[in-house]
Amino acid sequence: MGYKNITVSLDVKRYYQDESDWKDLVLKTGKITSTIGKSGCGLTCGAMLEKISPKVLYEDHNMTDLLCEWSKLPTYSISHESIRDAEDAAFKLFLYIVLNEKPIILFGDDGKGSDYSTHFVIVRGFIGKVAVDPDGNYFPADSRLDTFKVYDPSRVSGYGNSTNADEFNDRFPIKSFRVPS
Repeated sequence: MGYKNITVSLDVKRYYQDESDWKDLVLKTGKITSTIGKSGCGLTCGAMLEKISPKVLYEDHNMTDLLCEWSKLPTYSISHESIRDAEDAAFKLFLYIVLNEKPIILFGDDGKGSDYSTHFVIVRGFIGKVAVDPDGNYFPADSRLDTFKVYDPSRVSGYGNSTNADEFNDRFPIKSFRVPS
């Protein structure tokens, strides 16, 4: 078995939660309210996946719930997949990103239970080394998360700005994926 450096770039549109066209739109679940700018990371990741603005998801598809109603995405169905640990996350991301070239939304939770203890980012690609068998099939060369590139919808220093899945996992340990189909 040999090794090969590869790059996988997925078709993901970049948006930020705090863009002026939608940052003040109100999200609500029960009696709890916030805004896309403060708490709309899930909705913004859905917009990146769909390649339509968060404002369009909010206004045209009624995605106004603070907890992000994934079933309202216009194109994709979303399934939920739990993760055991960082090694499990890296292996499953390899399957989805490298082998199937599918963007995945990561959910992380720092466990502190505050308004800022959970966050979503979207995986947009891979840059790294893979193992290659004689037939040209790819296999994981290691279990590193830093090879998976992400778009983070938050620009808040110390909270957002992750550029890869390892940086994200350091701040918000990955608990699950949202997998589009």
